[in-house]
Amino acid sequence: MAPDSNEKPRMPRLSDSDASTMSSSSTIATNESCSSSTCCSTQNIRVVTRIRPLSTKEINENSKESVIALEKTKMIQVAKNKDFAFDAVFGPNTTQREVYEQTAGDMIRSNLFKGFNVTVLAYGQTGSGKTHTIFGGNGNMVTNILNEELDGIIPRAVHDVQMSYLEIYNEEAKDLLSKDASPPDLQIRDCGGDVIVQNLSLHNVTSPMEVASLMESAADKRSTAATLMNAVSSRSHAICTLHVRIAPLPDQADAEEEITAKLTLVDLAGSERAKKTGAQGTRLKEGININKGLFVLGQVVSSLAELAQQTGSSDSSSIYVKYRDSKLTRLLQDSLGGEYSIVCIH
Repeated sequence: MAPDSNEKPRMPRLSDSDASTMSSSSTIATNESCSSSTCCSTQNIRVVTRIRPLSTKEINENSKESVIALEKTKMIQVAKNKDFAFDAVFGPNTTQREVYEQTAGDMIRSNLFKGFNVTVLAYGQTGSGKTHTIFGGNGNMVTNILNEELDGIIPRAVHDVQMSYLEIYNEEAKDLLSKDASPPDLQIRDCGGDVIVQNLSLHNVTSPMEVASLMESAADKRSTAATLMNAVSSRSHAICTLHVRIAPLPDQADAEEEITAKLTLVDLAGSERAKKTGAQGTRLKEGININKGLFVLGQVVSSLAELAQQTGSSDSSSIYVKYRDSKLTRLLQDSLGGEYSIVCIH
């Protein structure tokens, strides 16, 4: 059911034609509105929406834009009579830098370096521009020098950190930075209250150039295939994690203790309808597992929002967050819960 006008939707349900002009779909709305023009950083969960330009194929088919971005009022208008409110709205002409500064960049400066985990989720229909927002460049590729026009969130977020990169393909976790040509399914374990992935490789990175090299390697291994809706459709959820450690200098006797946090950047595979994608056989199985992960993620984030609203009340004890229902949410458990900040890029 669509939300009432001017409400922030938990999970907007737009038609396929509406979604085709959007960058990705959100899963949950924040609990309070933004007071600043650039999305305030005090909220734990924020949802922003980005509307992409029409593709060449859509232009050739004489398609018309069905979603209007009202950036100043932070709303989108669908079919001229339905308005949906978000924490920020980015129109088709918004630059990659503007998206970064008002999403990940804002949270990195305000939260990550204070020890809070930060998660960026790009979510939505296949072919809607999620990978371009997260990675930038031409598809998954990035250049060794920061490209202001093309580079996405990951190349802009790099500092002196450790990097891991995996994909969840048909409910199997695979290391995209492994030297193994056919990396095995990685096991997920609980360790001292943390969720760890056994044998997942960690790589020290000190510059965007090093990240670019790792991203190119990962892009070559990530599962993609052609469907009727997208010539290069991601068939897996990809999770890039940057581990940050801030240690005091040896001569700082009164310095605070070491701070650790992680920035999790998630490029979710697009939600699919088999009738639209023409998926059969392996493609159909992939689509089923993609949709399962997205469905469970939506349930988890909705439960977390409900918990946040009911904290301290007697009803909060009855809310169970089903992290274990998919590998995607299991891996994101410590990024979605605890001391965290989340932005869903729609």
